[in-house]
Formats: sequence, structure tokens, C-alpha cells
Amino acid sequence: MNTAILDFIYNEGERLIPFVTHNDDEVIRHFSSYNFFTKIIKMDLEKLDVNEAEANVLDVGFGCGYGCFIFSKIPGVKQVTGIDVSYACKSFAQENYGARNVDFVVADAAEYLAQNHPFSYITSRHVLEHIPNGLDLTKNSNYAQRLIIDVPYNEKSGNQHHVIVGIKEDAFQGYENYELFYEGLDGTIYDAATKPSNANSILCVASRKGLACVSEMFDFPIQPVTIEYVKSEMLARSEDSVIQSHNRYFNYKNPTDLLLAVENAIQHVDVVLDIGPGIVPMNYFRPKFHILLEPFDEYVQILTNRFANDGSVFVISGTSQNLMSSFAANSVDTVFLLDVIEHLTKDDGVSVLVHAERVARKQIIVFTPLGFMPQTVHEGEKDGWGLGGASVQEHLSGWVPEDFGAGWDFHICETFHKVDFRNQLLSKEYGAFFAIKNFFGKPTPIPQSISDIRKLLPSEVELEKVRVELMETKAILVDTQNQLVDTQNQLVDTQNQLVDTQNQLVDTQNQLQKISEHPVVRLLIKVRKIIINFVKFFIR
Repeated sequence: MNTAILDFIYNEGERLIPFVTHNDDEVIRHFSSYNFFTKIIKMDLEKLDVNEAEANVLDVGFGCGYGCFIFSKIPGVKQVTGIDVSYACKSFAQENYGARNVDFVVADAAEYLAQNHPFSYITSRHVLEHIPNGLDLTKNSNYAQRLIIDVPYNEKSGNQHHVIVGIKEDAFQGYENYELFYEGLDGTIYDAATKPSNANSILCVASRKGLACVSEMFDFPIQPVTIEYVKSEMLARSEDSVIQSHNRYFNYKNPTDLLLAVENAIQHVDVVLDIGPGIVPMNYFRPKFHILLEPFDEYVQILTNRFANDGSVFVISGTSQNLMSSFAANSVDTVFLLDVIEHLTKDDGVSVLVHAERVARKQIIVFTPLGFMPQTVHEGEKDGWGLGGASVQEHLSGWVPEDFGAGWDFHICETFHKVDFRNQLLSKEYGAFFAIKNFFGKPTPIPQSISDIRKLLPSEVELEKVRVELMETKAILVDTQNQLVDTQNQLVDTQNQLVDTQNQLVDTQNQLQKISEHPVVRLLIKVRKIIINFVKFFIR
């Protein structure tokens, strides 16, 4: 996470920011839950007459707002209200998932539910376990059609944010006409008849009389959504339906307070585009790659010389009006325009800001006088650094927060400038302000096809050779191992044959022993001895 606001939203893993926090499995579980909620509401409304098919939905604990956005697209849903305790969540949700029929409200869920506001549908996913009496509050809430809630199933203690654990089936006794469903770790939704042994969540749908049973409306289990579906839901926002977040204004009594506050608001990122830095680039932090876009040649020479041995700084000579269009969308993290746009005409300044919003993926930081602050130069006059850049120091336009679009934060000090660039007192004090725009999860267009045309590095070529050699060696080892197994089997067979031969010899020996002990054989042996002795006698 890069900022305090995102850290607050994340809340140590309790809130999911799609494709920013958590893994794809968690994303699928969240969106599979909301997909199930949506199926129920959509099928209910399809059964009603056209004049009756209007509903309002409350989502308790909207988090980042994507659930409310999904509900807003259901035909017949007139209004969606999301409540969450976090102003940061509201800003994020309005920026990323706002729609004309969605209202994000910052409110304590327990207090809001206790007020018993009427809704057609009340939904909540993995929120009520954070509220001590959350289940009772929803059970008695004012819904005209259905209450649909999703909480962890039989969770063990250990999560410091969860005040209710071990929620099982008996926790929902007393709900009106309730049915229980279960969600697996892969996002599959089961009914009671198909309940899995490793359920991750338990879902309760309480329905008013006259409504169909949800278990009879669908075939269970319901398969989880895909990552491709999630991406399409996130990106399927027409420009007509999106509402940008409201601008915010912060006022400071003195320049020091302003500068300290803004320093805390600036994200420390990797890639910075610094437009018109003069000879003093932004120095709030040191990025991994710092692009300096400077139009004045003398400043360019100084910057190039100063950063000649710094591989993290890249100096470009040219004007922002001519070169900003060359930067691809979402190609840098932050665009800085410090004491720059007042030196442009209003039209050029607006054009540069439009390009900045296209190019930046995380932040835009603008600093400029509050309103038009006259600043003229004379031919041959030196600038504030004693250089010849006075010709580019003239102010051509004045800016106020109303000149910016929606979604900006404005940090304002009405008594900032007391002297001009010559260090001479001004006839009156002029204010100044920072305009900061933050982007959260800014979508990047996905190409229809991506080809890998990158040439391998020498080290990668060598690594590939080693990999092939290892595969070949592995194949040889496998063959050798198979041969050894065959040889071992042959040795076993030979050993078995030797054992059989030995057994046969023993049998033969036993048979010979038996033959030698036979009376006839013994008689023949005696006769043989007599004959031998008789022969020996005559030979003598």
C-alpha cells in the first residue's frame, strides 16, 4: 500500500480492493457472493409487474463500493445506498464505483440499522461479525422483500477485528422465513442439501411472506464467477453513469502549515514526471526514475550536467504542450507541476492537466498562486537564480480551485506570497494552493493480444542452455534408473533360479541318500567290494 488512505481502507486485510489487495481467490469469493445476491434480487424483480418492479437496496459495509455498483445495474433497482464507517472508503467508492443511483453514506452500521430505515432489500457481506449485536439488528431491520447476509462460518477466535465468532446455523433462529446457504473457499454457493464439509461462509436469506423460496429458484451448487467476469464488472462503467468524488478543501493559516500538510499527502512512488522544474526538481522524495521535462535550454544544460552520473534522472528538452501527448496512458506514477501552469496560457494549462490525468496512474500534484498574481520581466533581466530564464518567468494565467475538475483535494493558504522572484515586497500578499488528485486502482486498457518480442539477455540464453542440459541429464538419469531397475529385476530372477537349483540339488541328494540305504543297493555294494577284492587277488 502506498498511502495512508489505502492503508485505512485495507484495514489489515478486512477490506478488499480488487486487484490491489488480496489474491484472486479472495476476489472470486467476494464477487461470487454479490453475484448470488444479484441473482436473487434480479429474479424477484423479473416476476413483478413493470410498474411494481422498482426496488431500493441497502448494502451494509460497502467497503470499496463495488457491490453497490453491481446492484445499481440490476433492471428495476431505483436506488442503492451503501453505508460504511470510513470517509476514506466513501472517497474511494465515489471515485471508482460511483453511479447516479448509488449513494455512499458514512455511518456507524449499528446506529444506522437501529434507525430502521425502510428498504426493499438489505444485504451485507462479511460485516456483521464486526458488530456486537449485528445479527439482531439485521433480523429486526426494515426490509420489504428480503434480507441477505453473509458471515464467516464457525470461525475460530483470533481475528482482532471480529467481535462475533463461531457463527453457525442456530444463530439465525428467529429470522422470518429464513433459508441457509454456504459458500466454499472457491466461491461456489451451496444450499443446505449440498452443504460442503469445508464451508467458508454461511449465508442467510430471510424472506417476507409470499416470496418464492430461494432454494427452489436456482439449481445448486452455483458455480463461482471467473476473474474475467470480475474484470468486466469493474470496467463496465459507462461515463454517463460514473460520478466523480466531491472536491475537498483544506485551509491553512500560514505557509508552513500548508507545506507540512502537503508533504504528508504526497505519495512516495517509483516513477515521477516533473514538468517545468527549472533547475530545482521536486525533492519531496527520491523516486527510482525521475523524468525532468524542461523547456528552457539553459536550465536543461544545468540539469543534464548536474545529473550526468545519476542513472535515475532523465532530462527531456521541450514544452509540456508539445510532449505530453507522447506519453502513454498510465505510464508514470505521479505528475508534478510546481509553479508551472501560471506560466502557461489558460488553454495550454487545461490541455496539460488533461494529459496529466491520462498519464498519471497514482497522483497529480499542482502548485500555483491563488488567482492571478502579476509577474512581468524586462528584457535582459536575470531570473531568481541569477540566470537568463526571466523570459519564461512571466505569469500568463491565474488559477483557482474552480478551474479544476472533480475529484481533487485543494490545500489553500491565502497569505503565501509576500515577495516576487526578485525578492522584492509585493504590493499585497497573494495566496497559493496545491491541487492534488489521487487515483485508486486506475484501470489500464488490456491489449487484445500480447506478443512476447523481447530478446533474451545473454544470461538468459545461458540459463536456457543449462535448463536444456539439465532436462537431457534428467532424461539420461531416468533411463539409467530404469536400466538399473531392469538389472535388479534380472538379478532377482537369477537369484530365484539359483535357489530353485539349490533346492533341486538338495532333493537329488536326499533321493540318493535314500537309494544308498536300500537293502538291494547295500547288497550290490558288498558284491562290488567282493569282486574288487577277488580281482585284486588274481592280479597279484
